[in-house]
Amino acid sequence: MKTLQLITCLLVFNFGHVIAQEQDSPTKIRQLLQEKQDDTTLIRLKRDLALHYRLQDTARAYDLLDEAMALSQSLSYEKGVGLINEARGEILYYHGFYEDAIQCFDRAINSYQEAGDERLKAGVIVDEGNANLFMARYDTALARYETALDLFTKHSDIPGMSRCLNNMGIIYKNYGWYNKALESYDKVEELYLRISDSTSLTDTYINTGVVYVLRGHYYLALEKFSKALEYAHMTGHMDRVAKSLLNIGVIHNKMQEYELALEYYSRSLKVSTALEDKVEISKALTNIGTNYIPMQQYDRAEDYIRRGLDLKNELGDLRSISNCYNYLGEIYFFKGAYDQAVRENRRAIELKHEVNDREGLTRCYTGMGQSYLEMGRLGLAAVYADSSLDLSLELGVLEQIVDAYAIQKEIMVKKGNFRQAYELSELHKSFSDSLMNENKARAVQEIEFKYKSEMLAEENERLRLQTELDGLLIDRHKKIIISVSAAIIMFGLALILLYLLNRREKHFSRSLRKKNQIITKQNIQLETLNNTKDKILSVVSHDLRGTIGNQLTALAVLAREDFKDEVERKLVFSRLANSATLSLEILENLAHWINLQEGKIEYMPEPGRVENILRAEIEYFSESLANKELKLIQELNASCKGYFDELMIRSVIRNLLSNAIKFSRRGGEISISTNRSGDQLNVGVKDQGIGMSEGEIRKLKRGEISKFRRGTENEKGSGLGLALIKDFLGYHNSELQLSSEPNRGTDVSFSLTCIDTETV
Repeated sequence: MKTLQLITCLLVFNFGHVIAQEQDSPTKIRQLLQEKQDDTTLIRLKRDLALHYRLQDTARAYDLLDEAMALSQSLSYEKGVGLINEARGEILYYHGFYEDAIQCFDRAINSYQEAGDERLKAGVIVDEGNANLFMARYDTALARYETALDLFTKHSDIPGMSRCLNNMGIIYKNYGWYNKALESYDKVEELYLRISDSTSLTDTYINTGVVYVLRGHYYLALEKFSKALEYAHMTGHMDRVAKSLLNIGVIHNKMQEYELALEYYSRSLKVSTALEDKVEISKALTNIGTNYIPMQQYDRAEDYIRRGLDLKNELGDLRSISNCYNYLGEIYFFKGAYDQAVRENRRAIELKHEVNDREGLTRCYTGMGQSYLEMGRLGLAAVYADSSLDLSLELGVLEQIVDAYAIQKEIMVKKGNFRQAYELSELHKSFSDSLMNENKARAVQEIEFKYKSEMLAEENERLRLQTELDGLLIDRHKKIIISVSAAIIMFGLALILLYLLNRREKHFSRSLRKKNQIITKQNIQLETLNNTKDKILSVVSHDLRGTIGNQLTALAVLAREDFKDEVERKLVFSRLANSATLSLEILENLAHWINLQEGKIEYMPEPGRVENILRAEIEYFSESLANKELKLIQELNASCKGYFDELMIRSVIRNLLSNAIKFSRRGGEISISTNRSGDQLNVGVKDQGIGMSEGEIRKLKRGEISKFRRGTENEKGSGLGLALIKDFLGYHNSELQLSSEPNRGTDVSFSLTCIDTETV
């Protein structure tokens, strides 16, 4: 079992302002306070000194802020009030009181708004986003960063823009959107290079390296972490030195260079201890512990991890606490205490769900699968291995993909299914090579590039020779034309005859071209239909195999296992229910699609009320909504009779509701609405889910049938429903109106014509 170190905790957050300790020392500030200062400068100096005391002497820090607040209020100095509330929020943040910190930040924002200072306001909005980010409220945090980014961009504030993009990258990373995260960090690096901000560049290199670690690109990650260490030494920021040393240790651990990793971890611990930085101390202790696991020094590993866990409990860092439980589960697994390993991983899973750590869940599911495999409980081992593999494939976490395939392979071996075990072994080997042999992969890419270059050169040479040959043929044709022309001039009768023959030939050529065009068009249509059919059959057969396989596995577990844990029982029933629902949805959509392609579906409109269909479909999905803890809001504000085909419109509404549920996060909201505009009845379905990118929207509007990404809880889908919606609405002279943004949800609607019953 390979250990994933505290990657999610190594990301560097950026506050909305540069704190005082990076500008003046406490001694210098105290000297300035003893000198005669104007009131506004005095307020700022007290604020700066309080920030220096925020960790070592909190009581002294609050006394200074109270003095500064009293002076600000006596002067009616709104900006000063904002500065003090911002500083109070930062102190509360550092001590883990995030809700209280947000309240202080809100008061600071109001003060800066009153003072008309948009830059300071934007800085505090970033602070508020950080607090929400630390509590795993990613949607709220992302909205704060986007608001601040607009303000900073308005004022061409490069440091502010960079901070927002940096923290947005952290959220993208936590969602598993690694490409978007890297794009954000690349923009940040470009901005910081433009203003030569070496300190912030260090943070950016650390964050970029973390994403590369998650992608399994260890050499690229090591390059970024080494740059970060170089800049940290150059600027004298020892806290960044500690972070960089810790991250370099992570890479050496991944490369199985455990002694070297231990050296870097120990150096990081020494620096963090000197700085009295509990956060970094806890990280170093935990990483040293996880490094001892593959060295088979389990008692030392447990000792270091529990020391780190004590600090993390003190700091209230739920994500890191859940990681520690996962690591303890790993230690107990290697000790052979499988029951204890399962208990620790269960505690980790509960916290992972609470902080929405999807990447961390893959590790916990893997740990559960491995423990149940060793206990001989193959059904539960398969359930957890499947869960880990599905989520790991979605997020692109190579390490957990490798481990999940290894568990599945061993399950098949124990069941005596050696053919499937061999197939899984090949998949395991393929992903292992991708993870552990990056240099080999690069060499293969270089060979492939050289091969393609040689092929391209050969193709160019062939084209050159063909061009020369075409030139010779053209010259020859010119000579023939000249000869024929001379003959025509000499023989007038031959000219007339040639003209008539040429005219007849052109007529024949035009007729032939038209026939060829018709044949070509028919061939293209036939080929497109065949390709679509093959694609549909491939997607549907793949999804049905997967869903039916999941149902069989879940049924086998229910038949064999005596559940003592409610979480496990719910997990098995949830997978069974989701798989059965999806199978029915796929088959229903496939039947509609086949009948539509074969012309067996007739457009048979009749007078009816859409709200009756809506209520029936809401009842149909009631259990799915309850299982996912979704709140359904009905805003049926209009009622009129329409003239429509009930089967088609029912299918449209069912697929729209299914997609809204599939792509909504647990505990979210879905709204269904109707409103009338003239003789049009508008029907809308809106969710607050993961949304769609511009590329996905373009594919949808082109009517492409494709396999879309999975739902928020790994629900699959063939994409057939979206194609049916487009075709069925076309019969009603209507089309799907859609607006969506990633992480902001999707709003879809369509219109039907209202009628009066007397005229039908």
